[in-house]
Parts: sequence; C-alpha cells; structure tokens
Amino acid sequence: MNPMEMLRLKTMLGEFGASHPKFPGFLKNAADGLDPGGSLEMTVKNSKGQKMSASIKVTQQDIQLLRELRQLLENK
Repeated sequence: MNPMEMLRLKTMLGEFGASHPKFPGFLKNAADGLDPGGSLEMTVKNSKGQKMSASIKVTQQDIQLLRELRQLLENK
C-alpha cells in the first residue's frame, strides 16, 4: 500500500470515528476480551432489513493481527 493511500485511509478512519464516537471504544474493549478459541461474530443489516452474518473462531494469530492494527491506528 502506498503512503498516499495509507494517509487517505487514516483520514477516513478519523472521520468514521468522529461520526460514530462510541464504536472505536467498543472495538477496543471487545478486542481486549478476545482469547484463542473465542469467536468473533458480525451481522450486517441493510436498509431493506436483509441480514448477513459471519462468525470466525479466533486464533492467536488473529489476536496478534488485531493488536498490530490497533498499534498502527493509535500511533496516528
């Protein structure tokens, strides 16, 4: 990923956090509670009421990836 694209994504993440101020805190707290063998579930509902869900079993590698992503985002 080139630096300009990373800068653009960083700006977009900042705007997302400003629009949804409770969400980053929720993600941080949820990530702190993850452990290997736990699960991560997500449901998306569109404006027509249709839902799509997914669930993954969390591995140690997943937790490490989330920690590294958090570190990148916190070092703005």
